[in-house]
Amino acid sequence: MSDYVFTGKLVPDLGDVNSNTSIFLEKVHAVEAGLQFDIMISICNSQISATVKNLNGSSDLQSLKNYVIETIRIFVDTLNYIHGCGYDVEITTLIDVNTGQQVVFGAGIPELFEAQSERPLESKKVSSLALESQPLRRALADLREAISSTLSN
Repeated sequence: MSDYVFTGKLVPDLGDVNSNTSIFLEKVHAVEAGLQFDIMISICNSQISATVKNLNGSSDLQSLKNYVIETIRIFVDTLNYIHGCGYDVEITTLIDVNTGQQVVFGAGIPELFEAQSERPLESKKVSSLALESQPLRRALADLREAISSTLSN
């Protein structure tokens, strides 16, 4: 078993949201990823802290992060309903309690970042073309949404 602390914030960062409570969930199952974990979620001043006990010892931290976000979103969506708000969850850091290792999650997909030299056009050229092409602007926006949803799911 591994213990982790995930930290992040509510976005947009427009105010201080306090849940005035913590929520503890036991044996959350993510069957398709082969994960099972206990989680304690706290929100104070729009800052999120989630203590996670990984019950099956899976070392796939990206999948664990995605399911932790999904679980926190259930709690946040409930707060959104009660308070009439539209907050979402951004998790930025993971700390392995057992080893002290810290992982900071980036805004990109490592495989796409590593393949940037394979892009046929430079940023300036793509920007110039996008200014003149509505379909290209839409394609770039779709790419942004696809990358964002991959990172936050």
